[in-house]
Amino acid sequence: MHSTRENRRLYELLRLYGLVRRDVWIGLNDIDEEKNFQWLDQTAVTFRGFSGAQPDNDRGREHCVGFWSTWAVSSWNDFPCTTQSNFICEWNKTLTIPSPGTEQI
Repeated sequence: MHSTRENRRLYELLRLYGLVRRDVWIGLNDIDEEKNFQWLDQTAVTFRGFSGAQPDNDRGREHCVGFWSTWAVSSWNDFPCTTQSNFICEWNKTLTIPSPGTEQI
């Protein structure tokens, strides 16, 4: 995700499929160097959607990033990378978000 618009569109897609009340990995991490976040595909980090005081690297063990189910719309948080969660893979930027009830999986 490289813009507020992309972040919001992806959040809306997750909402459509009922995934907004769950944490969802987005493929961003600072495993190699603390606070130096990198996308898994190595594209440049040009947008950061962290919520409030995040990322906080709680107890020195949070290095992977995802949508945070307990905070504001489309907010990110850092989590331990061992946390089991839903995840997002790279998506087609021309994707049209279907109306509820018309989507096909």
